[in-house]
Amino acid sequence: MKKLVLLAIMLGLSTSVFSQQLPTKTELDEVVITATRSEISLEDSPVPTEVIGKKEIESLNLITMQDLLQAKGFQVAPMKSGGFQIRGLSSEYVLIMIDGVPIAGRESGALDLSNINLGNVERVEIVKGSMSSLWGNHAIGGVINIITKKG
Repeated sequence: MKKLVLLAIMLGLSTSVFSQQLPTKTELDEVVITATRSEISLEDSPVPTEVIGKKEIESLNLITMQDLLQAKGFQVAPMKSGGFQIRGLSSEYVLIMIDGVPIAGRESGALDLSNINLGNVERVEIVKGSMSSLWGNHAIGGVINIITKKG
């Protein structure tokens, strides 16, 4: 009898149970970094922020950043000097960054956005309004942060 119980216990311990979980996909809300220098949801942004995602950029089928700003038409108007305006302030007072790093190369205060190709852009975060307390004197009118694709 003891041998039978011992055999049953040994068989019970030797069998393995395998379980498999189905892969679950969790969709998170859109996150904005430019408005506060930390990750927050777009709804919680304290300043007016526009995010143009990869799908929207691809659907518009545009080539340059300047074309994208012209196509969106939200208080950003091209000027003859190669700049643009946000909330009535010229591009001299708008900070433009790629992945959080300010772009150099302004001529007479304007930055030529036709040199920025949209082929490698994941999303564009546009913060309208004074951001100079976070980003410095070039961000009085707002900030445009161009986030590139990873990998």
